[in-house]
Amino acid sequence: MYKRHRPPKCSKCNKPASDCRWGEHADDYCLDCRGILQKERTDRYRLRGLCRCGKAPQAEKKVCDRCLSTAKRRNRKLKIEAMQAYGGKCLCPGGCDVSDVDFLTIDHIDGDGADQRKEKPWMVGQGIYLYLKRNNYPNGYRPLCWNCNVSRYQFGRCPHERTSLDSTVSPMQDGSKEAPSRGGHSEMPAM
Repeated sequence: MYKRHRPPKCSKCNKPASDCRWGEHADDYCLDCRGILQKERTDRYRLRGLCRCGKAPQAEKKVCDRCLSTAKRRNRKLKIEAMQAYGGKCLCPGGCDVSDVDFLTIDHIDGDGADQRKEKPWMVGQGIYLYLKRNNYPNGYRPLCWNCNVSRYQFGRCPHERTSLDSTVSPMQDGSKEAPSRGGHSEMPAM
């Protein structure tokens, strides 16, 4: 196969090849300029209602089938890598043994997830897994199953950490007809 030689300079910024970052395939543009050109092209496609690759998107979506499946594969791989880096199972202190990646999520150990999302709004969904990978999986995070994570948010502790008295009587078994108020959440009006 014929391999092109790297040009003496970038066609966009006119910097010499020695001053630019180049990809593994020879091209007329350095990596920095290629990124700028791709962003400009994507913006043009989006203005025309097309996917970032230039194809027609799915109904009521912004991306085409191919880009959507590629993103799903990439996002799942990021999540699996993050979960493996932090132990691969629910790390609640109560001893939960859930290890299925579909039921695991990232927990902010200090409980500062809401504050972090206000500062960095892109750290939701898959953004947090990319952040963790780029920062070499820093301390302060752990995998928890959804039950443990939501329970720690709602009640301040995991269901596996409850005392035996808590686990013998549920709110609905004590004869009351409605669940107790969850501090701070307004009750729904009666219809």
